[in-house]
Amino acid sequence: MRLHRPRRSRIVGYWQHAHEMHPGTQLPAALACLGLIAPAGIRVPAYRQDGTDRHIEELPPERRRAQVPFDTSFCGRAATG
Repeated sequence: MRLHRPRRSRIVGYWQHAHEMHPGTQLPAALACLGLIAPAGIRVPAYRQDGTDRHIEELPPERRRAQVPFDTSFCGRAATG
């Protein structure tokens, strides 16, 4: 019996979604937006919100804005209620 080794791939580069969904960045907020974890104590990157369609934009780190407490407005279009 011959065993087959699984194919492996290596991806090199920068993928924005990988950064955003890291446990130390926005993953806890995304889970709170979905109601999967309690929002108490979660902090999110500083952001601004477009009031017309509830779109949010994270402020660039170069602006050196401190993280802010999680609020459902951070959920943007995914906000419930």
